[in-house]
Amino acid sequence: MPEPEKPKLIVDSDWKAQAEREKEQLSAKLGEDKKAAPSAAQGEQAAQGQPQQMPKADFLTHCASVATQAMIFMGAMRHPMTGEVEFDPMQARYLIDTLSMLQEKTKGNLNAEEAKAVEEMLAELKMVWVQVIQEIQRQQAAAIAKGKQG
Repeated sequence: MPEPEKPKLIVDSDWKAQAEREKEQLSAKLGEDKKAAPSAAQGEQAAQGQPQQMPKADFLTHCASVATQAMIFMGAMRHPMTGEVEFDPMQARYLIDTLSMLQEKTKGNLNAEEAKAVEEMLAELKMVWVQVIQEIQRQQAAAIAKGKQG
């Protein structure tokens, strides 16, 4: 009886390059040692399909990736692949809620550094979220006022 074929793993090099850039940005923002972060040259290697060393898969890297995506969807930072500002508040809110869920589910299982980093990520995301909502409300009020004048 022949063995079933193993599924082939197809790796999107653009996605890998984006993930590398996001990690670099967050590492710089969180003040981590830049030597631990992948270099721009490694991101270029990934984009060209060349082998590279992958970053260590750990909890903080994952949380930082989620936080970066939320910032992108709030329009607080440009999309690393397109350079465009994206705005999808529902997706941003979902990612913030996801990070909150991770914080809750891992409570008591994180070391002090991890717990503090997640708390700081969430605090910053929530602050930006409030600013985004306030700006939306300001723009809506201005549009209503303009409509009443014209």
